[in-house]
Amino acid sequence: MAKLSFVFWLILSLALVQIGIGLGVIKSMAAAADGFHSLFDVGGIVIALFVCQLSKRKNPAERKELERKGGKAIGIIIILTALFLTSMGTYRIFSQSSIVNPLFMLLLGTLGVAANIVAVKALHEHRHDGHHIYGVYIHRLGDFASSLIVVIGAVVIMIFDVHIIDSVAAFGISLFLLFLAKKVLTQKADA
Repeated sequence: MAKLSFVFWLILSLALVQIGIGLGVIKSMAAAADGFHSLFDVGGIVIALFVCQLSKRKNPAERKELERKGGKAIGIIIILTALFLTSMGTYRIFSQSSIVNPLFMLLLGTLGVAANIVAVKALHEHRHDGHHIYGVYIHRLGDFASSLIVVIGAVVIMIFDVHIIDSVAAFGISLFLLFLAKKVLTQKADA
């Protein structure tokens, strides 16, 4: 539970930085989408922490059921995140605004990659401790991929000056999240 608490604070800090800089400074939908994805992840981590606390008081059968429900709730959060990011990407295409500084986008994406590597390593040994922890672990892997997409998008913008790639990256992150949500929602409770 200490590692899960550490991941909570790490990802909350990351989300606030990504959203603040992504929307406020560089106007990148992909960077902001990655930040909102991280913020929704914080909700999933809160659910996992709550399930950890409650499951201490339950018998094994009740604990498994509680962990299963926690994992399903995290899967639903992943779906909601994907829908939110799709709406942000759509807005970006129709607003036709450009990114102020793709270098900041690159740095923000790199920060996300680094933070998610730390989070995944922290959770790796506990990923089979319950469906709720597995859901958080899978979501961290998804956020790692999201941050990597932001990095790739920034490089494309820097080299080719094609700003629509920012929205395409947001859509790519959404599709990947839907894939992860299916994985979490179909995971067996005893895994």
